Amino acid sequence: MKTVAVVVGTRPEAIKMAPVIHALQALDEFSVRVVNTGQHRELLAGVLEIFGLTADSSLEVMKEGQSLASLTSRAILALEEEIKREQPDLVMVHGDTTTAMAAGLAAFYQGVPVGHVESGLRTRNLKAPFPEELNRQILGRIADLNFAPTEWALDNLVAESVNQKIFMTGNTVVDSASWVYKNYLSNEKWRQEKTREMSDLDALRETEKQFVLITLHRRENHGDAFSEILSAIRSLAEENPQIVFVFPVHPNPNIRKLAGAFLHGIANVALCEPKDYLEFSLLLQGCIFAISDSGGVQEEGVTFNTPVLVAREDTERPEGLASGLLHLVGSNREEILRLGQQLIDNPSRPTKSLNLDSNPFGDGRASERIAIAVREFLGA
Repeated sequence: MKTVAVVVGTRPEAIKMAPVIHALQALDEFSVRVVNTGQHRELLAGVLEIFGLTADSSLEVMKEGQSLASLTSRAILALEEEIKREQPDLVMVHGDTTTAMAAGLAAFYQGVPVGHVESGLRTRNLKAPFPEELNRQILGRIADLNFAPTEWALDNLVAESVNQKIFMTGNTVVDSASWVYKNYLSNEKWRQEKTREMSDLDALRETEKQFVLITLHRRENHGDAFSEILSAIRSLAEENPQIVFVFPVHPNPNIRKLAGAFLHGIANVALCEPKDYLEFSLLLQGCIFAISDSGGVQEEGVTFNTPVLVAREDTERPEGLASGLLHLVGSNREEILRLGQQLIDNPSRPTKSLNLDSNPFGDGRASERIAIAVREFLGA
């Protein structure tokens, strides 16, 4: 029996690879091993459990205060040992993380084929997102199987003369969001109970006010850019006391310090702990709009018909901009204020249901297509 090693290390990877793991297991033709590097130890906790999965191997590569170089080198060495020990026939990675790039290199060095899920996304700016843009380009060259989520991503790979097998599959985040919607979000009783359980959101629960969701974590936004974004959020909150601004704050101490400095003490700003995947999906689907520098939130926002102000200078997801649900604002304070107030005054959401028919990111069946391509590649 062929062995497929699926490597994850961050929360977005686990969310987007969980349906791929299930699809591979459903074929009953592979031994599927889940390898967790622990790159996001706190944020990854519980995600696999939500999807009924457990890691077969946990590498715990994170060290407090480590540099990007030390994380990368430690991850490559740990994954090299894992691959030597287990000898998989294929290593599957996702996206643009240090975990994905390190796993791709470790497998490549040992002659093990690599499958890259969510391949072909590009900003062509190596500084934004940093270092993720470089990670994606490296993996595009390494991978034997490139799973492009959209036609635009596929065209990028073709333009780069990537000669390995390329498949257009859709984005697996739509698969995960569809599963969450059908099993949880469509159940009004569950929604009410889950909202009551979030004890750090008393203001939202007790007043049943409309709210804006905020997520910020990108490395390139640290410093002046982050201050500009937070200043805009503060002004929006002060000018709209009828709206709650919900901000699950990333564990990064620098982010927490600045978020507290700008937003602590504002009555309608709820600074809270990071939410698990189900809680976050509930908030994203229910908010007026989101302000985020996350790639995954861009895709999930479109899937839930939720407008997103994208706090990045570039995006590798232009399909979302074309949909009219994503708005690229970077750290431009005036643009955040203008578009944010516009969405508060004139909510433009068509529906709170799931967007599959017109979703540029996929139809919820990407994982099935990936599993079939893997089966054909391995000759199972």
